[in-house]
Amino acid sequence: RSKLVEFIMNSILDIFSALNITIFDNQVSFIYLPFIVICLVIFITDLIALYIPVSLSLGGILIGLLFVVYEHPTLPSIHEALLGGSVGFFMLYLINLTYRFLRGVDGIGGGDFKLMAMIGVWMGPNILLPTLFIASILGTVIGFFYTLRQIFICKSHRKKIYDNFKELRVPFGCLLISALFFNYFYGIKSLYFFIK
Repeated sequence: RSKLVEFIMNSILDIFSALNITIFDNQVSFIYLPFIVICLVIFITDLIALYIPVSLSLGGILIGLLFVVYEHPTLPSIHEALLGGSVGFFMLYLINLTYRFLRGVDGIGGGDFKLMAMIGVWMGPNILLPTLFIASILGTVIGFFYTLRQIFICKSHRKKIYDNFKELRVPFGCLLISALFFNYFYGIKSLYFFIK
């Protein structure tokens, strides 16, 4: 039975790895197709409902680990995948723990922790920090323009502006996924172009 499962899994991986597509001048193996589909569904659900289903992120982690076990050359090693998953989860968890200690409320949803763990499993630990950095910049820009909008809407009510800003909920999962794909296809060095 295990030989049959191994044969089927290897066949699926061989088919996926033989097929490649080019996106933004980068070769992307079809082995990443489940990861890309899960990321797109998470993006949509987080954008619409500010919610990341646990079944999607945990399912993505399990599928990623299953693919990694079979040592596909474009995926990280099992050691890197486990390290990436752990670092991705605890990086956001510790940031949220610090925020909760300082403010008394959660600043990051639990779905974002699991999403970062899934990203770490599929992409390895090296992409996590640049992804978080770019997502944080995007969140800051959104917050800045939201504040400007509130200032123009509520010109004379400073307290109302502050109350509205406190209620701001940013779909951070969308920002993480956008930052991941930006970082994967363009790299963090391309940000220097925008800064100059």
